[in-house]
Amino acid sequence: METIAALELVVGFPKLAQVFPAAAGTLRIESDGRAIGFSLEAGTRVEAREAVTAPALLHQSRAPLVACSASSLDLEDEVDQGRMFTTWLDGDRVRPLALALPRARLETGDDDRVLAITPTAVHVLDRKNRCRRTVEVPAPLNLNDPVSGGVGGELDRQPLYVEPGFVVFVRSPALLVVALHDLERALVFDHVSWAIETHLVAREPELTAWAKRGSYNPLSIVTATGTLWVSVGPEPVGVRDRLWPPCGWATVELANGKTIAAHAVPPQHRVEHHEVEVRELFLADPPRFHWDPPAALPAPPPGTPGPRHEEALAYARRVELARRGRRGPMREVYEQLARADGEAITRWIHVELYEREELYEATAYAVPALVAILADPRTTHRLAIATALVRLAIVALGEHDGGIAVPAVIDAFRAMLPVLLSLRDASRALLRTCSLLVSAVGFADGEPAWFQAARGLPEFRQYGARYELYGEILEDNY
Repeated sequence: METIAALELVVGFPKLAQVFPAAAGTLRIESDGRAIGFSLEAGTRVEAREAVTAPALLHQSRAPLVACSASSLDLEDEVDQGRMFTTWLDGDRVRPLALALPRARLETGDDDRVLAITPTAVHVLDRKNRCRRTVEVPAPLNLNDPVSGGVGGELDRQPLYVEPGFVVFVRSPALLVVALHDLERALVFDHVSWAIETHLVAREPELTAWAKRGSYNPLSIVTATGTLWVSVGPEPVGVRDRLWPPCGWATVELANGKTIAAHAVPPQHRVEHHEVEVRELFLADPPRFHWDPPAALPAPPPGTPGPRHEEALAYARRVELARRGRRGPMREVYEQLARADGEAITRWIHVELYEREELYEATAYAVPALVAILADPRTTHRLAIATALVRLAIVALGEHDGGIAVPAVIDAFRAMLPVLLSLRDASRALLRTCSLLVSAVGFADGEPAWFQAARGLPEFRQYGARYELYGEILEDNY
């Protein structure tokens, strides 16, 4: 077992404290305009006469960790598409890590091994061995110290890097100072013992201030510098505090002349044992699904493209899609299809194929190519294309039974049913969205046998009637 020695230094009000490197082996801590010096080796107070310099940053790895949203990573099944993931390069692919690191972190390392320090844990990210080792940092002492305007909600502050190689974790009411090389060594072992000594040398001289019981909360004591929550019985007449502003370890003077401790003094020495956890480095790839087409599907017409964007591009050129724009030739249509970028293609759909509830002539020609690209597992952001196509299909179907609003577009979707119902390597969200495209054709054809069978496919969304499907447009869900 490895014992990592650390010092816990009481500096008064750490929310306002700044730590600077000073002479070798010392820290200079400034708080509220006051300066205090400490010897890191002896844990004793020294004169604060060293010159203050700017804090040094840790060396940033050449392959930095980056924050990306679920939508940008094409994680279609994430309910919150704005959820942020920490990513790292895995070969030539950007992949999310199995844990999300906060922005308040320090990083040091090289291309394949990074030490990431957060306010609550220390991680070694090993890309070569595809694993991470994690150990928790000891939590702050529970001083039962909710101070008005104080440290409540401010414990997870950004750790500070202090020369010559110390990391400072902001805690209440102290700073936890650990040597950087100790953190690196600790992650080699399976167990880590944090040996924490509470040094009281940083206490300010004892102060006495008048106090009274709070008007709204009978458990609070209001002083000139803050509010303490204590329960002492009789009406207090004063509070004595060794920290400034009031931040714990106070004694309250009662009307009968007795004094009582507001909070217990923390132990002089404590040891916390933490296991080093070994986990997978990267988030596992999300599960993928497929559909098997039901029997009795209508046969596709000759020349219908298959589920590859090369076939989609060949089809688009064959039907001369570029010259069928409403305002003249459509620019870069073939280049857009060739890139197979779902987000870019979706923007093109919104511009070139419809406006509000009006579908342009080019829509019926474009649908087979778009469905073929959507079905190709190599296409990025497939869900974006499917979502845009849902609106086209439902508008083409129309709201009322007994007719079809735009038959040519429904015919185009019908021609692509074998491709739609043979989706491969698809997310749950993609299958659910594509089921609306199939439903538009099924309701247009009077709910035939193949449609009844398709309703039993995995993740197929059920609509009891045509008007329920059209309700997705009325509610602006697509």
